[in-house]
Order: sequence, then C-alpha cells, then structure tokens
Amino acid sequence: MPIDKETFDNIFKPLKKNTEVAILLQRSPDPDALGSAAGLATLLKEAFSINTRIFHFGDVSHPQNKSMKNSLHISLRKCDSIDDFDHSKYECKIVLDTDFRSTGFCREEVAGLDKCQVRIDHHQMESEDVDYEDVRSVGSTCSIVWDYLREYDISLDKHTDTATALLLGIKTDTHDFTSVNTSDLDMEAHRDLLGKVDRSVLAGIINFPLPGLVFETEGQAYKDRKVINTTLVSFVGECSSQHRDIIPYIADRFSRMEGINTVVIMGIIESHLIASVRSIDSRVDVFDLCSSAFGKEFSGAKEGSGGARIPLGPVLDCIKDEEVKGRVMKEISESFTEKILSHLGEE
Repeated sequence: MPIDKETFDNIFKPLKKNTEVAILLQRSPDPDALGSAAGLATLLKEAFSINTRIFHFGDVSHPQNKSMKNSLHISLRKCDSIDDFDHSKYECKIVLDTDFRSTGFCREEVAGLDKCQVRIDHHQMESEDVDYEDVRSVGSTCSIVWDYLREYDISLDKHTDTATALLLGIKTDTHDFTSVNTSDLDMEAHRDLLGKVDRSVLAGIINFPLPGLVFETEGQAYKDRKVINTTLVSFVGECSSQHRDIIPYIADRFSRMEGINTVVIMGIIESHLIASVRSIDSRVDVFDLCSSAFGKEFSGAKEGSGGARIPLGPVLDCIKDEEVKGRVMKEISESFTEKILSHLGEE
C-alpha cells in the first residue's frame, strides 16, 4: 500500500514550527505501540519540526515494556481520567497501533473530542472517521512507521533509541517473524534497522527478568485449563492492573503447547474481563471469534491474535464476601467459555 504523502503533508505542513501534537496509544502500550510512537515522534520532529506528547491510560506493567520505555527514553504521559488530557492544547490527535475507541480517549461527554485526525495501525478493526488512515495487513505497526521514515528520507543513524524501539516492536509483534502476519515490509524494515540499533541495550531489554507471580499464575492457569480437541480456554481470576500483561504472556506460552491450536486466556482487571486470544488454526478467524464471544465494540484482532476488554460494571467491586465474589467470577468465566466453544463448534 503506497503512502498518501500528499494528504499526510496537508495535515502536518500547515502546523506551526514546534506545535505539539498528541499521540494516543492503547491503555497498556506494548513494544509495537511504544516503538511506533517513538518512530512517529522522530518523523514529525525531523520532517515537520513538530513536537509530540505520547498519552495512554492504564499501566505499562510488563517487565519488558517497562525496560523498553526506560532504556530507550520513551516519554509517556499516563492519564488517570479523561480530565487529565486537555485535548484543546493539541491541534492534531494521532492514534497508533489501535483504534480511537480502544485508547479510552474517545468519550461522548467530552465536547470536541469526537475523533482523531490520523490513525496508523495493522489491526483488523472497523474503519474510523479520520482525516488520514493507514491500516495495513502486516506484522507490526512499527514497520509501517519505518516506511514513513524511509519515504521522508529520515536517517536513523543518529537515532539509535528510535531504531532499537522500532526493531523491538517488529520482533515482538511478528513473534520473531514466525507469525502468519509477517510481511515483506516487516523483513525489509528489520534488515535496515538491525545495523542502527544499540545492541547492548537491545540485549538487556530482550533478556528481561520475570517476577515469580508470572509462574504462579501460569501454573494455576494450566491446572484450571479446559481443553476440547485443539482448543484451550483458561481463567486466571482477578489480577492487579500492575500485572495485566500476565494474561497475554500466558496466552503466548500456551499457544506453543503440543496439540493446541487455539488458546483463550481470561482474567478480571479493574471490573473488566480481559481476554487474550491466539490461534494457528487456519479455519479460525480470530476477529470473528472475538466479535462473537466478546462483542465487536469490546474487541479487536489481527490474523492469529486478538483480545478483548469487556466492562463488567460496578457490581463486582461491591461484593465484599470473597467466596461469593469467586462464584460470580466463575459464572462469568464459564459463560464466556461457552460462547467461545460454541463459536468454534467445540461444545
């Protein structure tokens, strides 16, 4: 897909020098989101003399993502509420590696914050009302951002942090180029970036330490797993927001289990059901599975991988009896498990 440079220029060239624009990410940014944000910030600064601020809700909780953010000096602004983001200060809002709805910044009650201007992504989601949208079937949003840097002839020789962040995003989201989504663009971007990264910093981020809680939760998820044919579903219970990345981590791990083609791991975080879906079964459309089981408005997917965040309301937090709360959570997980298996024909 060629870059629509004329439209892209028409958005950013009229902005005054040192104007600030806002980059909006998913609630808990992963390496692809972090890398693409770093890459786009470099592009806008070098090509248009525009400054950026990167915003997100939620926590950067995964140890690797924390290490990446700190080691590569990626400055993020966490918002605890929509009031923390003064959208009127930014003439342009850019959404990366997700859609506007999933950022948490799209709220009907906020006057004037009804749309973003630019969306760059590689996830299969419904098209949005934006001035410029570039959504491609590739393995990583970082690869798309790298394509813009190439188009605008921006050298990363002196931007090793940005190059390292982009490479990490590509490496992570393509699962070391084994994902079915991996494209020629991903391979080309990786080859170019490899000679520009800080290899010692890269090694430190890749070899990140894991807290013991990850292994405890993984063991419980394995013990409580439900397996029908080649599908595995498990519920890990309630997790703190600081450990939300345990769910996708376990989904990735279990997807490598012998005899398993489709994995769904669920948990409850801050009164939301969080789900991570992985599938190597060519018959399974992960987008359809997520939409059917969790609702299109609460989920998203790319080929072979998806996720959902479903609000459960305030009732769960009002239950003080842990035994009763446990039964309610079990009912919730069993209900969604039935929907998942029904969609897959594995009842």
